[in-house]
Amino acid sequence: MRVHYVHAHGEPEDFGLVLVEAGVAALRAAGHVVEVSDVFGWATGEKHCAEVREPVGSDVLRERRLIAACDVLVLQFPVWWLGLPAGVRHWVDRFLGGVEPARRPAAGGAPRLKRGLCVALGGRSRHDAAHAPFAPVDAVVGPIHRALLRAPGFGSVSTVVLPQRAGSAAEADAVVADHRDRLVRLCAPDVHDVIA
Repeated sequence: MRVHYVHAHGEPEDFGLVLVEAGVAALRAAGHVVEVSDVFGWATGEKHCAEVREPVGSDVLRERRLIAACDVLVLQFPVWWLGLPAGVRHWVDRFLGGVEPARRPAAGGAPRLKRGLCVALGGRSRHDAAHAPFAPVDAVVGPIHRALLRAPGFGSVSTVVLPQRAGSAAEADAVVADHRDRLVRLCAPDVHDVIA
């Protein structure tokens, strides 16, 4: 399968980047084609230089092509102040907003929805991730999940909330292992798309 993995983690030491690297490696090891987009990288470094050299709008076209071509979209981001980081909002407005409903014919010819996974990072441990200090995390992530995956037509297989920082090395290893397994299962050919 073709997987488009979009993430938003601005600091090199972010635990989210560990999850991205582990997830991408697991998917590629399983034989999937994975494209990675760094939301915060669009405005800095090499990405910025590429935008200067290329015609205006070329980054938009490239990203929309990746979204249109993928079978699975993974969107991973931290929850900040009960919502999306501004950079993720910008990515959604610029790239996801103009994408046609993501439908493709299945093997029998009937249209099916693509698969989507929303990975939200909040709290410092598994317990904290499930019990955010300002609001139940499901109440925060639920509308984001519906807006980012359901509205463009992605069949939502699942939304998962993971800790932004693991409490110990053993806990970090467990979270990473679960994340790898979840992604590989998501891309299994016998997984049925679910419209939540």
